[in-house]
Amino acid sequence: MTVETVKIFQDGKWTEYKRDLSKQPLNIEDWFNATKLDVITHNYQRQYEKTDQDMDMSAVRPYIEGSLKFIVAFFRDQFSLKQAEGIPPEVMGKSMNHWYALSAGVMGSLEDKAKK
Repeated sequence: MTVETVKIFQDGKWTEYKRDLSKQPLNIEDWFNATKLDVITHNYQRQYEKTDQDMDMSAVRPYIEGSLKFIVAFFRDQFSLKQAEGIPPEVMGKSMNHWYALSAGVMGSLEDKAKK
């Protein structure tokens, strides 16, 4: 089984958090959190499409916070939303999409992948 990890910069050092999917398998809570992120993303995109000008950061904030809340929930609240602010940008662009795809069921079951 897969062990997912995230490194967060906090208190002047990197701290690694893990979720072992063999001990904490994906479940309906993960799917629900992915669905909440879908709604937040949809609302952000609709709001962004309404304007021809650049958005101010207050409009982006709910999307960023929703993304961070998704990661905190994926790692089963091992760290706080405030601590999640130490996640590096490349995690938000790459790893988060992977965790979302797992949670939303887009990638299929991990057991099916292991058999191949």
